Amino acid sequence: MVPMLALALAGPMPAWAQQEHILNLKDAEVSTLIATVAEITGDTFVVDPRVQGKVTVISSQAMDEKGIYDLFLSVLRVHGFAAVKEGDTIRILPDVEARQQKNDLALDGNPDDLITKVIPLQHVQAQEVVNLVRPLLPQQSHLAAHVGSNSLLIADRAGNVARIERVVQRIDRRNDQSIEVIALQNASASEVVRTLRLLEPQQEGSGEQVIADERTNSILLSADPSKRLKLRTLIYHLDTPLENSGSTQVVHLNYADAASLVGILEAVTQNVQTADADGEPSVGVRIQAHPETNSLVITASAAEFRTLQSVIRSLDIPRAQVHVEAIIAEVSVDTVRELGVQWQATGSLDPILDADG
Repeated sequence: MVPMLALALAGPMPAWAQQEHILNLKDAEVSTLIATVAEITGDTFVVDPRVQGKVTVISSQAMDEKGIYDLFLSVLRVHGFAAVKEGDTIRILPDVEARQQKNDLALDGNPDDLITKVIPLQHVQAQEVVNLVRPLLPQQSHLAAHVGSNSLLIADRAGNVARIERVVQRIDRRNDQSIEVIALQNASASEVVRTLRLLEPQQEGSGEQVIADERTNSILLSADPSKRLKLRTLIYHLDTPLENSGSTQVVHLNYADAASLVGILEAVTQNVQTADADGEPSVGVRIQAHPETNSLVITASAAEFRTLQSVIRSLDIPRAQVHVEAIIAEVSVDTVRELGVQWQATGSLDPILDADG
């Protein structure tokens, strides 16, 4: 058996460890990081000797014990290591080997925990889903089809497993409709359709159609069953919610003035909040203009951003313009002779020549 190194905090956890801490390490040994976390959290770590290397952790905000531990798991993940809990101890192993171990940390719900899950399917074939979902997972994850029970076996980080499970649940539906209407919950229908056409160009004569309905933020999908399943998988993957409730996006304007739109969009946001059926204020919406690039910087939830994006699209249109082009030139008799220009007119030019001398 490979020897392990145990790092633990002897005795009860001190009072200062219950407070918030700032974790800053530069080019420190990973063992130093583990020892620091053990001292703060009071956990017992058993470290595989293959867990070596230097880590850098830069944090500007104080965190409680749980925040420190979540950050610790993220650092381990970046460096190819993982934590596997067995009873009262936590083993730190290389990522590949940790996937083969039973992990009691899966019960904690941390997105960086390694878990294994079986996902049953009802309407689509497991092997077909594996071929579609495999590109959406990291290379080191494990995904296999169990034909007998028509189910998927997936081993990966809890966050990735939950994301794939949501995608699978949405694509596992009966495939007997000629046209599907897929309502999006997070992404913009027009943006998703634009991405799909780049990834999967439509072939002429195939009968395949992918159309965005911006009013309902839905996608109308028409294709043969196998192609439709592939497109449906990509659509639901692109419609994955962001990790936080709000996001910041930059919208570049072509015709409208960014500064003049800020007041209009803020009024629209207030009206949307007032008309909210639940009567609860939305997540704070911030709209700023960037005059140098004539752009809008918008921080809002996905639903609020779609509303603002629709208004922006309607206002950012070419204005009616009149193009006037004129050429003013002064030509004298001497200049005419130098240029070799000949004039022809219906009347006599003598009065003009006499006037010019």
